[in-house]
Amino acid sequence: MATYEFYDTECIDGYFAGTVYIYDDTNTRFILDFGYDIEFEKLTLGNCNNFSVNSYNEQYSLEEIQNVKNGNSHLLIPEMKYYIRSHYPEYYNLK
Repeated sequence: MATYEFYDTECIDGYFAGTVYIYDDTNTRFILDFGYDIEFEKLTLGNCNNFSVNSYNEQYSLEEIQNVKNGNSHLLIPEMKYYIRSHYPEYYNLK
């Protein structure tokens, strides 16, 4: 089962953004920047250029990022919603 760790997050005006570590079933780690529009439930992923959380400067092709998104979005979005509810009280009633 994949696991997720969130770093450098912020939630402003219904938009949740930050960096996520995704560890997939093969224990491969992906370090990606994300953006999640809470109202429209739209997730975007991209390469992380923040040296403090991606010190090895790992970069992925667009195809790899899309494969990670397709394979993990059904689990990642509920994890994001849980994180938002637990860290940002104004979104406590988020479904």
